Amino acid sequence: RRYRLAQPRICVDPEVLEALSGIREAYQLSASGGFLSDRCLRCLPPACAAWEALAAELPRLNRLGQLRAKVDTMQEIDAGEALRGAGPEALRRAYLVLGML
Repeated sequence: RRYRLAQPRICVDPEVLEALSGIREAYQLSASGGFLSDRCLRCLPPACAAWEALAAELPRLNRLGQLRAKVDTMQEIDAGEALRGAGPEALRRAYLVLGML
């Protein structure tokens, strides 16, 4: 059976669009990506390299059922110290990486 995708509905009501603009600003939402940032870092600062390394292995570890064991044996990283002064893009990247793990 073939499924057809519904056509997107586009709002043109200026009052609604103006309200959405304020909501996007208040919650730092991207107009094109929603909760995903328009500016995403490729990797975290070096102090967080262990997180990035594990995230890079995520598909393989998940497939082998080894992800939990790897996470449990990771050395703790003081996120406050590791990300101090890194800016909002780094915090978003950390949230994304840790959310996957």
